[in-house]
Amino acid sequence: MNSLRPLTYEQYMVLVRARRPAVVKDDFVVAECRGNAVLDVGCIDHSIRRIEELGDRWLHGRIAEVASEVVGVDILAEEAAELRGRGYEIVVADAQHLRLDRRFDRVVLGDILEHVENPGELLSTALCHVSPGGRILLSTPNPFYIGRLLTALAKNYVGVNPQHVAWFDPKVVFRLGQRVGLAVVDFHWATTRYEEFRDLAGLKGRASRLLVRAVESRRPVCRSDYVVVLIPAEAGPLS
Repeated sequence: MNSLRPLTYEQYMVLVRARRPAVVKDDFVVAECRGNAVLDVGCIDHSIRRIEELGDRWLHGRIAEVASEVVGVDILAEEAAELRGRGYEIVVADAQHLRLDRRFDRVVLGDILEHVENPGELLSTALCHVSPGGRILLSTPNPFYIGRLLTALAKNYVGVNPQHVAWFDPKVVFRLGQRVGLAVVDFHWATTRYEEFRDLAGLKGRASRLLVRAVESRRPVCRSDYVVVLIPAEAGPLS
């Protein structure tokens, strides 16, 4: 990213529709956090067991290795207490209403927007905690992912995390950011550690994965996940 100038909606949609390589989501976030003070919202990633399974792939752990300082936020009190015992600084709070009376160079909203009942409040929290010149890094799944559609067609079933309460496509995130006083400065489609049809073996599995990759390369709006970089808008929130 060469500039922090806000994108117009038209410029943003050019990036959304562009056939350019996807970034590796966690790698992109870690690179943005390097050398910066970071607030990582929703840092626990579901459970201690999940953290143990991920090992050195746990995003918050990776951020802690490269950031000048990192404060995590999550609602899981027992897990937070255990992680504090391991040396991590974790605040137990509902991120929709968090106010720490300080600001950070980077605020990470990694796959958390779809978990909250009031997404505008979550973005307002991020706005309250990002430093002048800082950035908010937001990632979320794409509801129009081709792999999800193929699963629905094949199984009459839509795969969704049972803890999710909403879907956000890139257009909606752009407008939601505007409503709370944020401007988009960058957008990337992203790959994740998850893969559709990874448990489907044999010819059917290979064919399904090839089809997903072929559609994603020609129609980026059908990719699985994306990252949006936001900053405070000079004009403030839309009325």
